[in-house]
Amino acid sequence: MTFSYDPTLSTDLDLVRFTLDDTDETAPFFQDEELGALLDQHGTVLAASIDAAERLAARLRQLGSLRVGDVSIDADESAVGFERLAERLRAEAGSDTPVPAAGGIGAGSGEHRAARFVVCGSGVPRRGGWPC
Repeated sequence: MTFSYDPTLSTDLDLVRFTLDDTDETAPFFQDEELGALLDQHGTVLAASIDAAERLAARLRQLGSLRVGDVSIDADESAVGFERLAERLRAEAGSDTPVPAAGGIGAGSGEHRAARFVVCGSGVPRRGGWPC
C-alpha cells in the first residue's frame, strides 16, 4: 500500500486527498489504492470524495472516545466533521451531477486523469465550468 500527494493537485487522487485534508504522509486516512478504487467505482472526484468522507466518519464512529491521563480524544466529533463535509459536497454536486450513495456504482472510465478544477469560496475543488 502506498501514499502519494502532490500539492499542485495534478491528479484526481491528489484532488480527493486535498478535499479530505488527507495530505500528511505520516498519518494518512487512506492508501492510494483505496482512493483509486473509489475513483474507479464512482468515476468522479466529487463522488469519490463523498464516499471517502462517509467511510472515514464511519471508522471514527467505531472508535468513540479515548482518554489517556489528562488527554482525551472524541472521535465522534471528528466523525461529525466528515459527515458535514459529505453533506456539503453532496449539496455542491447539485441535481445535475449524479452522486451515488456509498456503495453505489458510478459510470466512470476508471482513468485518473487530472481535470481542470477551480477552488471556490468553500475551499473545495470544483470542475472548471461549474458555477461557484
